Amino acid sequence: MFECYRDNVVLRLVDDGYVSYENGVAEVGLLRDCGGAAEVRSFEDGTIYIYRNSVCSNGVFVGSMPVVYSDIDQVFATATFGSIFAIVVGAIRGM
Repeated sequence: MFECYRDNVVLRLVDDGYVSYENGVAEVGLLRDCGGAAEVRSFEDGTIYIYRNSVCSNGVFVGSMPVVYSDIDQVFATATFGSIFAIVVGAIRGM
C-alpha cells in the first residue's frame, strides 16, 4: 500500500497502478477493472483502467479515508509503484 499525505489530502494506492492529482483533478490508473472506468488504455504488455475519481480504496481522499488492511511490505509496494509509474510514463512518451 502506498500513501502520500499533504495539506489534508491523501493519495492512496492499494493495487498495482498509479494515482495522479493535479489542479484538483484526480486520475487513478489500475491494472485491474473495478467497473465504470472512464478510459481504458491498452498497451502491448497489458491494459490500464483509468478512473477520474476514487475507486476500490485507491485515489485521492480528503479528511477521513476508508480503512485498508494490507500485509504487503511497504518497501515492496513502493518499489512496485515506482516501476509501474516508470513504465506508464515511458509508454505515454513513446506514443
